[in-house]
Amino acid sequence: MLGTGEEVLKVDKVSFGELVIGTGIYGSLPVTDEVVKTAKELSVNLVVKKLKDAVLYLEEPDTNFVLHLTCRALI
Repeated sequence: MLGTGEEVLKVDKVSFGELVIGTGIYGSLPVTDEVVKTAKELSVNLVVKKLKDAVLYLEEPDTNFVLHLTCRALI
């Protein structure tokens, strides 16, 4: 499970315009309601996608990532 909203979004000296969470190739990484709520409170655009779709955002400016990689993703 992806930690609390505070753990994920309240990182000192990091500016979040957008946070993309890649939930793995099978979408198995759970994103808690607290993470979604905290993103909304901090005006962070939260994008939750399976890994293959999340990586399409890698070149977006002002975007941060949490990517769940599995062994199968590396093959």
